Amino acid sequence: MGKVKSLCDSDYTHTDGEISKSEALSTSTYNFDKNEGPKMSAWQKTKDVLMLKKLFEKYEERPTPPAVYNWRIYGTALIASAAAIIIGYDGGFIGGTVALKSFRDEFGLNNMTEAHADKIISDVISVFHAGCFFGALISYPFSYYWGRRISLIIAAATITVGSAIMLAASSENGLAPIYVGRVLAGLAVGFSTNLTPVYLSEISPPAIRGRIIALYEIGWRVGDLVGFWINYGIDTHIASSKKQWLIPFAIQLIPSGMFLVGSIIMKESPRWLFSVNRHDRAINNLKWFRNLSEDDEYIIYEVNQVKESIEYQRNHVGLGITDPFKQVFLSKDRRILYRLCLTCLLFLFQNFLGIQSINYYSPGSLEV
Repeated sequence: MGKVKSLCDSDYTHTDGEISKSEALSTSTYNFDKNEGPKMSAWQKTKDVLMLKKLFEKYEERPTPPAVYNWRIYGTALIASAAAIIIGYDGGFIGGTVALKSFRDEFGLNNMTEAHADKIISDVISVFHAGCFFGALISYPFSYYWGRRISLIIAAATITVGSAIMLAASSENGLAPIYVGRVLAGLAVGFSTNLTPVYLSEISPPAIRGRIIALYEIGWRVGDLVGFWINYGIDTHIASSKKQWLIPFAIQLIPSGMFLVGSIIMKESPRWLFSVNRHDRAINNLKWFRNLSEDDEYIIYEVNQVKESIEYQRNHVGLGITDPFKQVFLSKDRRILYRLCLTCLLFLFQNFLGIQSINYYSPGSLEV
């Protein structure tokens, strides 16, 4: 075996005959063949493999049993990420659906002035975000008193009910069911968007915590993609009719139903259980998530870590519902407030770029 110092200052071990040090340092990224065109060199292939391996590498603070990285963690993350699919789907489908001729004919929008019709369309879209705003505000007290799991069940049930109510809209009933359903769905989406990442971070092993929470963001983008393609599919393959605009609304029931069923079978966050002194249940849930026995060294270590963290919070911040706010806004140390403001400004500036408007009003913009 020999070692070659790579161009990015990392060691590369190879078997004899694969590639020499001089070849690795002198060979260009691609070799060219007259007949076949550019071919990737052995060095470039090796570097790509190493980079891909590094992307999925786990950085552990301490040795972690392989059993910890099990299907229970990833399965729970996928179920919880169904909440993200819902908000992503709304961003993808609603703008195209309300722009359909069948939708506008059903609710008489084509018989109104353009300004009046545009106002109704903007109201249909905006009430969802109004619900999201208030849902995000109430999620904290719910999760504080009733826990993460019960709060997620409430959110999932509310989304499902809201999605079902929207299907009652028609030329006879008007747009009222859509308004009511979208307000309820928005409340629940704001609720779950605030809570789901907290839940995922609390159940995840440190080495893959970022990866687990990233599944939530992936779910959001998947929903966005599906929403856009659903509109394309129905516009291309379904004749203009009530069914054409009703199908995209009905599809919301799929991720919301998955989220509801999944949240019922999910385990409560061990950290929250420790914080309310339900230690036996907390340990049982932690054992389940980690797929280890109670007397395993890793479980003992993690239990002690969580207890120490909660005790530190009790002594330095407090465990009351308002204590974190006091720490942020009333403490002489302004570092946490600075971080909060920075995070909020990043989110604010992102939306000031108009990305939501592009998502929701792209059909009309492209038509123009």
